[in-house]
Amino acid sequence: SSSIYDAAGNAASSSKEGYLTDNAPPTITDATGGNDGNTTVTVTFSDKVYDTTLEFGVLEETDFVFSISGGTASLNSTTPTSISGSGKTRVLGVDVSGTADGYEVLTVNPAENAIYDRGGNVASATQSNNTTTLKADKVETSTAVQFEANYTYYYSLVQMNVLNYALAYTGLNADGYIKTFTTSADGSNITNEATIEQDNKQGYHNSLVKIDDDTYALAYQGDGDDGYIKTFTIPADGSVITKVDSLEHDTQYANHHSFVKVDDDTYALAYNGGYKTVGNYGYSGDPYIKTFNIPADGSSITEVALLKHEGDLLDASNANRQGWYNSLLKMDDNIFLLAYYSVTTAAWGAESGSGKLKTFTISADGLTITQLDSLEYDLARAHYNSLVKVDDDTYALAYDNGDGVLSTFSISADGSNITKVSSLIHETGTADYNSFIQMNDDNYVLAYTGTGSDGYLSTFTINSDGSSIKKVWNDEHDANNGTFNSMVKVNDATYLLAYMGTGSSYIKSFNIASGNMSPSISSSPTVTTNEDTQYTFSVSDFNYSDPDNDNLDHIKLISTETEGTLYLDANDDDTYDSGEDVISDQQITASNITSGHLRFAPVANASGDAYATFTYKVNDGNGYSGVTGTMTIKVAAVNDVPTATAQTVSADEDIDETVTLAGSDLETDTLTYIISTLPANGTLYQTSDGTVRTGGITTVPTTVTD
Repeated sequence: SSSIYDAAGNAASSSKEGYLTDNAPPTITDATGGNDGNTTVTVTFSDKVYDTTLEFGVLEETDFVFSISGGTASLNSTTPTSISGSGKTRVLGVDVSGTADGYEVLTVNPAENAIYDRGGNVASATQSNNTTTLKADKVETSTAVQFEANYTYYYSLVQMNVLNYALAYTGLNADGYIKTFTTSADGSNITNEATIEQDNKQGYHNSLVKIDDDTYALAYQGDGDDGYIKTFTIPADGSVITKVDSLEHDTQYANHHSFVKVDDDTYALAYNGGYKTVGNYGYSGDPYIKTFNIPADGSSITEVALLKHEGDLLDASNANRQGWYNSLLKMDDNIFLLAYYSVTTAAWGAESGSGKLKTFTISADGLTITQLDSLEYDLARAHYNSLVKVDDDTYALAYDNGDGVLSTFSISADGSNITKVSSLIHETGTADYNSFIQMNDDNYVLAYTGTGSDGYLSTFTINSDGSSIKKVWNDEHDANNGTFNSMVKVNDATYLLAYMGTGSSYIKSFNIASGNMSPSISSSPTVTTNEDTQYTFSVSDFNYSDPDNDNLDHIKLISTETEGTLYLDANDDDTYDSGEDVISDQQITASNITSGHLRFAPVANASGDAYATFTYKVNDGNGYSGVTGTMTIKVAAVNDVPTATAQTVSADEDIDETVTLAGSDLETDTLTYIISTLPANGTLYQTSDGTVRTGGITTVPTTVTD
């Protein structure tokens, strides 16, 4: 039958003239969910589509209908929240309520009489190839508390005890503040306990550190951009904050602080400080590490030692070498690791520099600070560095070099050697204000500011030697603004984030799941073979998808073939042998599939569009897909050779004998007969009535016409 028609609906033939119109309606050929927190699905049609019958009109959200089945999440709206794209493809926004467990199946259909192809054919409101499985949600917002109804910044959030937290920040009029908060274990309840305006002139570049159970020290940039250290006492319940002591340790300049504990009464500060004059020019900031002695009660603060670890040459080309975005981390008792941006500034805000890692020894009393090794890890730039320890000799760093980057490094226990191991661009474009923490074992979470200053959380897996970095999940937790991030872990499932939203400031809690994300089957596949021809499966046939980017490990058969023979070619002879049949629940490795061992043989001379099916799940080496896929095998019909019927005919002397040729054909087509060999004796004649000779057959091949 024809699928091409003129405007009047007449079927086309080989001699038809005029304009032809495709009479087949557009269909959905694929629906794929994005790796973006279940917020989009990409739908592909068989043809370019429009919202009118006249080949124009942009599709709208209301031209589609969503439905969901299975799992724990639901839809806030059955209508897409957004639409983009053109031609055959549209990206639709999805509004999911609740936490997806990976067993939800999202179905996309056209609305009634809403979507057309260029021929004016309307898409059916019931489609196939139009489902996708939601990915198990890794990040769920528990609650958010607005702690200031105005812009605040330079956050430093620390855990006081299991349920109490202290936040240093820059508040109204650029003054310095500290607030305390109490949270429930699941983060569902956050309460502000106390507030102190600790500096009524300026409180920038805060770095807060815990001294003991009720004492805290803060490094910050205060009045005149000078460097200050202050101590505070805060009881375990956070009910009151009391300033204890203060030291203006740098009377010239101090910013980009990272403050850590060396031992019970010694602390180290990496910062950009000081001021120098070279020729006729003055320059603010050099890369410093400085140590302080602070007793457990915070009653005194004493500067101990200072190391200027870069930019010490007194010439114009090096005098303005500064150390920005410091992240200082304690490796062991006296070894420390520093990531920073070694930068030279110029007029009109221009800058040039590179990212550097350095190791140092700092004695327990803080008297000696010695650089051990240095590695230039990024020759472009390195903004918003945030370091974490992976294991005893492996470290990971989140930073921005124009894109969001995660890099891992191997560092000897004594700090004498730094080697870059691996790197991942996790965000194309902006990834600022990084706050990177370890969740547990190989799982990590990063809070950062993405494109448009929106707030994002991403989770990653990093193996113990740093050779593998995988992005697991991404969640846009604030679509308006999410800057100055500072994140801490409450427990393995709950995390707190301080950040600046649009015009207001927030403490937000998240429930974040770690570990593997389940693989999925993007759509139920169909493969095609010809009649009497075996089909050899490949990995791509199973429509495997994995948000962790893990490779397919194996499939498991849920139900076996409905027709024909599905077998695992154990001896690799491309032939079915006894004992090679597959069975329900059998696991078939990806290597067996790649090697061409999984094969299907249809029954001889059988065919059909959905000739056979079997069902399966996919496994990434950690777990199975939430849904079951159905593999459909189409067997295309092939014309079978007819068979001539052998005959033995007896004839009397001098009397013609009529021979009726016979044969059979599986397709029951009308047969014609060809004489291919003449008899050794006598003569063959054609006859129309079985008695009258109409012509002798003297050559071969000759087609018998009557």
